[in-house]
Amino acid sequence: MKTHVKLLALMLAVITLFSIGVMPAGAAVTLPGVTQTLTATSKADSVTLTWKKVSGATGYSVYRSVDGKWTLLKNQSGVTYTLGGLTASSSYKFAVRAYRTVSGKNYLSKSYKTVTVKTKDMANMSALKATASASSVKLQWTKIPGASGYRVYRLSGGKWVKVKDLSNAYNTYTVSSLKGLTCYTFAVRPFAKTTSGVVWCKTYSKCTVKTLDPNMVTVKSATVGADDVTLVWNKAPDADGYRIYMLNGNQWVKAKDVYQSTTADLTGLKFSTEYTVRVRAFKKTNGTVTWFTLGPVCKFTTLSAAAKPYRIAKYQKILSGNEVSMSFTAIEPDGTSMDMSYAAKKGNYSAVTTISGVKVRVVYNKSKDTMYMLLDDFKVYTILPKEDAEDMDMDSLLGSMNVENVGRINVVNTKFRGKDAVCERYIDTKTGDTVKYYFDSKDNLLGYETIGKNGTSTVIINSMGTSVKDSEFTVPVTYLYVDISKLL
Repeated sequence: MKTHVKLLALMLAVITLFSIGVMPAGAAVTLPGVTQTLTATSKADSVTLTWKKVSGATGYSVYRSVDGKWTLLKNQSGVTYTLGGLTASSSYKFAVRAYRTVSGKNYLSKSYKTVTVKTKDMANMSALKATASASSVKLQWTKIPGASGYRVYRLSGGKWVKVKDLSNAYNTYTVSSLKGLTCYTFAVRPFAKTTSGVVWCKTYSKCTVKTLDPNMVTVKSATVGADDVTLVWNKAPDADGYRIYMLNGNQWVKAKDVYQSTTADLTGLKFSTEYTVRVRAFKKTNGTVTWFTLGPVCKFTTLSAAAKPYRIAKYQKILSGNEVSMSFTAIEPDGTSMDMSYAAKKGNYSAVTTISGVKVRVVYNKSKDTMYMLLDDFKVYTILPKEDAEDMDMDSLLGSMNVENVGRINVVNTKFRGKDAVCERYIDTKTGDTVKYYFDSKDNLLGYETIGKNGTSTVIINSMGTSVKDSEFTVPVTYLYVDISKLL
């Protein structure tokens, strides 16, 4: 009876497994047929395998023999496969085996097809390019498919001497520590590392190049204006001076000679005009002039007449040794802020701030009684008309003013923006505003605050060191509003 019960239970289990589509363990699976054809075509750095479809196969497993062991490359449904990144003149062995997928499991064919193929030889080298400086030569070439690397040679005493072996990741190399004004011959030859040894490319590429004159100078920068330009070039080690040439029609004419300097200003140029210049170093010995190699050309275009240039350094001189200098942050009642800097010297004034991301410098030139608006980032300026500057009373930038309408002053210890401070507070007898001045322990003004009758507050943060005596205060100026919409 027990035997019949076990048999019945087994039959029920088998029926249940088939009813849900699951293959029971040990059940027979129809394996796919064997791959009948497998062909291979090669290039110097790749192999492409091709085979015919196998009846009943879901896909195909592609293998490569590595050190005598089969390594799976890919499972795929297609009947072609390409493997790249191979070495030229090398033999490779591959196999393809069909499989059938049942219930998520791959069942391989009983046998497989193999093929052995050799990659093609390396192609010939293309032309070798060389770029020389006074002490080095940069070599450049096109990578060769299938190459493992490249050997760089230099011709010395009629023989090729190895300079460097490079991997196939490189196609440039710079040979340094060379002499100026000297001819050198270089060559590059690809090689492939195969299992049977190193295989060299049948050809190599060579070139002859002459290094440059160490005293040849190149214009590094040209700062242009509407009618002038400032040129800067590198120093020639053996030079006493430099001659600047300008192209006039088809001829190079002398523009200026400069001694013991690597910068020069050319003035009297036409606005919105392209100019071409170059610089040549020279040396004087006992009255004899030795000319070095003429430098490469430099082209620049002067600015338009509407965009007048300026040199920032010229106006920044106002900021050195100032009689008055201050910088502070003005905080508006709505919480917005503006960083400002002021300076005054011998009646000249400079005010700097940033508006809408543009650095704006307002300069008053006392001798010319003229106010300028300078845009540092664009290196241009404009003269401010009287109507645009009427709200900018430059006399208020003197910095030292006596505060009027001061009521009784109360002094208390407090904090200002997190720092220990002494607050001197009073009520403006004319406006009724509450005014608070904050000083540190050395009587340096940290800032001040005004609170209007309507409760609005304006805070000025000052970085200028000042002192206070009785009711006289050294205070910073207030706001400088500038509308530059017409200038941008």
